[in-house]
Amino acid sequence: MSGDLEWILFEFASDEALRDRSRFVKLMSEIVKQSDFRFRPSLTHTYPPTIIEEDSIDALTTAWDTAHQRGQHGALINCVRPNGFSVGFGVDFGNYGRLHVTTNNGYISSLEPVHYENVESLAWICETAYVAMHPEYGYGMVSPATHPFAVSAPWQSGDQVWAVFDFNFYGPKLAAALGRDRLKSAPTWKTREFDDGGTFLQMSPSPIADWKPYRQNYEGTAEILGVERIYQGG
Repeated sequence: MSGDLEWILFEFASDEALRDRSRFVKLMSEIVKQSDFRFRPSLTHTYPPTIIEEDSIDALTTAWDTAHQRGQHGALINCVRPNGFSVGFGVDFGNYGRLHVTTNNGYISSLEPVHYENVESLAWICETAYVAMHPEYGYGMVSPATHPFAVSAPWQSGDQVWAVFDFNFYGPKLAAALGRDRLKSAPTWKTREFDDGGTFLQMSPSPIADWKPYRQNYEGTAEILGVERIYQGG
């Protein structure tokens, strides 16, 4: 599938948050338990790739530990659905405070029903990541080519956000600072409130393929939250 990577970034309170792989393992366990996503058999931030010989959590943790012990730059594990839609989860071993969730926009950029289904799967997997790992903030879709500031610059923990994106995850502290009533009143395609007090705002059902009818959601939410920028459509 040709296309560019789209990223959803999850920021944690500590730059050591993901050093203990237990959060990551919990996430992978939930994904395979609750869905038809399965591990793709490689851990790929190295060449040759570390091979996961079997589709199991034990095999994943062994590969992860091997990647770390060998001094690799980071690790990436892909999960794939039977229809071929793939989502990657990456951690840079130089910054354990950020989780990268990536997918190829060739799977989500058309008006075909399967592409809407893929966006729904992507949103679900990001919601599962939030519930399993409890980040402070999550945002995307972003691309290193068009959003270099978002990808390269670490988010400063606090009560501010700089833009409205296609997907917006606010942890409990950030949601409280922004105002839960304001978040509830934001015009969105979907709003979800989590048990920990966090909130997810999804602006449109298919941000890249079907963006035009939903621009008012982005603009209205930006006005409510008092931010100047919107980033729509990856």
